[in-house]
Amino acid sequence: MDFADEILTRDWNGARSYLQKKGAHIFISYVNDLLGNPIGGERQGFANAGSLGIGLSLDFEKMACVRGLSFFSSFVYRRGNNLSSEYINN
Repeated sequence: MDFADEILTRDWNGARSYLQKKGAHIFISYVNDLLGNPIGGERQGFANAGSLGIGLSLDFEKMACVRGLSFFSSFVYRRGNNLSSEYINN
């Protein structure tokens, strides 16, 4: 299987492969958690929480022939409810 087939957004008409060959890697991820407290605590209930991540990795050895130099930056946005504070109170 080709690398681009394993990624949800595919290869962007060759742009993703081109950028990676030049040393740039862009990524986006999303994780969603459904959490529950079926027994115990102050009350029973469910909470939903999500996390969106966006990142950029640059390999300056590939980009500018600077051996061993790289850069990484990421942004994370979290949203949702807190099961512990809303239902368990611990």
